[in-house]
Amino acid sequence: MKLIGILQSTAVRAINVASPSSAKFYGGNLVRALNERYGFLESPTRLGDFDYKAGVKFLQGMFDGNLVDVEILESGVKVYCKGGGTDVCDAFLEDLVSAAIRFGVKFEETPDFRIYSSAIEFEMDGNYDALFSRINAIGGLIGGCIASYGGPGDSYRGIGLSFIGLLQGPAPDPFRIERRANHPMDSNVFFSIAPLRNADHLNVLREFERLIS
Repeated sequence: MKLIGILQSTAVRAINVASPSSAKFYGGNLVRALNERYGFLESPTRLGDFDYKAGVKFLQGMFDGNLVDVEILESGVKVYCKGGGTDVCDAFLEDLVSAAIRFGVKFEETPDFRIYSSAIEFEMDGNYDALFSRINAIGGLIGGCIASYGGPGDSYRGIGLSFIGLLQGPAPDPFRIERRANHPMDSNVFFSIAPLRNADHLNVLREFERLIS
């Protein structure tokens, strides 16, 4: 397996903003503090922007050479990073908590609870198409139906798999793997998104490649 790139990563911490420890905690002060530290190009400017149910958004900031977006919610903080990975997201959240404390914001965190998302583009060996061999006839049926509507009659092929948790109710997002759109089938370029740290995501993909080889 060859990693082409980490497309986007997110990390969420279960953090509650407790009672302000000083009068410094004020929406405008918080915005100025975060803008000064991270240089966000877009941040809350109006009273209506401070809706913690919908998410208070800070966009296009810079942290350790990586662009980050931040969303502060009632019960958590979510950070998005393009290219930098989940480790950068975690490091940013640590830095954010430390910086906010200096400006009078006291955080209550659930340290054992994390949510991640990892989107990766990669090349993979192995017989991926064999996974769909028992249902290939379905692709012909789909193509035949479209041909009957006056469209092209080419056979469809399975390109993606999804894995979901079995628990009822709210659950992590599915683990998905699929052929990369707009690439030839024989290029073996894939896309995968998973509710995992990047390192764990890559380990799962390597094991997947081993199993289909």
